Amino acid sequence: MDEYEHNNLMDRADNLLNEGKEVKTETEQVIQDLEEFPYGKIAKIINTCSTQIMGLTTSGSDQMSYNEKRVRAGEYLNTAKDALIVQNYNGRKHLGDSDSFDLMNRISEELSNTQMENDRLTGKLVGYARDLDKLENYIETSRDLNINGDTDLGDNDKKLDTY
Repeated sequence: MDEYEHNNLMDRADNLLNEGKEVKTETEQVIQDLEEFPYGKIAKIINTCSTQIMGLTTSGSDQMSYNEKRVRAGEYLNTAKDALIVQNYNGRKHLGDSDSFDLMNRISEELSNTQMENDRLTGKLVGYARDLDKLENYIETSRDLNINGDTDLGDNDKKLDTY
């Protein structure tokens, strides 16, 4: 191998090392952003949305038409979904909790159906509020969604080498 080939390989190796460092830095930042987006905040977002939707079924909302209630519930869901989006230091966006976002998307799609029977809307809204409450309780009690430095993220793979 001549000096030119050697230098070329060394340059490529340096570039790969730098790319690896950049990926590591970006990954650490995403994890930090997620850790700074506390589960209490996610639970509060879900609770607020659930409470607002449930409020559309009470006697105080009797003056609203079924269509107005359907649209308002969609607005509450969109506000909550927007609150679950985390923007990191370099402008990239990711979700604070994808399970909550997915549930809210499913509910939003159902509410966007203008053919939904008016007499069933109240029951549907109550069901949506209960679904959101269940998810909130899950997040509050399990906190299994947490990404932290204590996970083994592949550390146990070394055990495979001992066979």
